[in-house]
Amino acid sequence: MSCPPWCPNMTPMDLFIELFAGLPRQGPGNEPCTSRALAAARPHLPEHPVVLDLGCGSGSSTRVLAKALEATIFAVDLEPRVIAQLRDEAPRIGRSTVLPVLADFSKLPEGLPDEAVPADLIWSEGAAYNLSFEGALTAWAPLLREGGVLALSECCWLSEDRDPDAVQLFEAEYPSMLSAEELDRRAVELGWELVEAFNLPDAAWLDAFYEPMEQRIAELRWPWADGPGEAVLDGAQAEIDLWRRTKSCWGYRFLVLRKTS
Repeated sequence: MSCPPWCPNMTPMDLFIELFAGLPRQGPGNEPCTSRALAAARPHLPEHPVVLDLGCGSGSSTRVLAKALEATIFAVDLEPRVIAQLRDEAPRIGRSTVLPVLADFSKLPEGLPDEAVPADLIWSEGAAYNLSFEGALTAWAPLLREGGVLALSECCWLSEDRDPDAVQLFEAEYPSMLSAEELDRRAVELGWELVEAFNLPDAAWLDAFYEPMEQRIAELRWPWADGPGEAVLDGAQAEIDLWRRTKSCWGYRFLVLRKTS
């Protein structure tokens, strides 16, 4: 899924998507983290659950869920290329039925089949920030049955001692970002039961996300040299460098929440 040497008609968003769509994951996380969160969710799921994997990207979490469960999984994303890839692969993924859906998760249930709602489990790794944490919990609650589970990972502050460069970035990119403690507390205040919560380890950033991204950046340096794509690559590398310098004060937290009456 590499870009042509010259991309005169690509917008900055096209270039951003081209960089990320070729990665094994589009955000931090890994199979052990997905499996840990799923283990916390399973006691609250039926034998054959209906699952919504929202912002599924290239399907890294979808594959883990499909192998561990006997479920019907609706894998939802707005990027046509990753949905097309999942449609090609779906019949060979695990014990579950995987049904890729091209839809905007900010507008659900629009675009979903009738049988997708209410779901027993909503899964979303690294994508809820598009709605904000509180926005995602509010928008997705009606898609779940009573007692259903929402599992999501969310960017957050890990320390009160915050690096000024990190503060500057997130004031611009995600000004509503909460601390880890605030995530837990706000979920409970919004009426959810907190089943499990843990911070993602370094391996979930480096091995699964940032190291593959650095390889992708290196591949695109020559094709995108002296064009608008160069700034996209520089921005991505700057984020990686910032995380390496300041990872003690920000990261991702995985929360497993149960919908209560």
